[in-house]
Amino acid sequence: MINMNKIITKKILISALLLILFVLPVVVFAQSQGGATKLVPCDGVDCDVDDFMTLVFNVINFVIFLGVIFSSLVFAYAGFLYITAQGDTTKVQKATKMFTGVAVGLFLAFTAFLIIQLITSTLGLNEGDNRDIPIEIK
Repeated sequence: MINMNKIITKKILISALLLILFVLPVVVFAQSQGGATKLVPCDGVDCDVDDFMTLVFNVINFVIFLGVIFSSLVFAYAGFLYITAQGDTTKVQKATKMFTGVAVGLFLAFTAFLIIQLITSTLGLNEGDNRDIPIEIK
């Protein structure tokens, strides 16, 4: 029975490695197809508030992108723990706590992102076509 578990574990790890090997280049190349954008969109002293907001948006998008990738890896690991628990309640509880923690973390990250988008679009500081249109206060 132990030998069978080692074989199954080895197959799962090899499958995961192959999946990462083939999927990771797609993720990396997907970022460069639309034209690479600079992190800081201005050079030297000609920076203004719009460039600063673009920098903030770029950093937030990058952090959320990393968070989604990290959370998917933790979800996969928690699923692996849950599957291989074989009735061990401590492993099942650990996997359940990981699932819950990642779900709550993703929810908080996306909620924070949406709140920032709401505030910046209300103030007229968001990226987009209406960037140069001033807000009229009546």
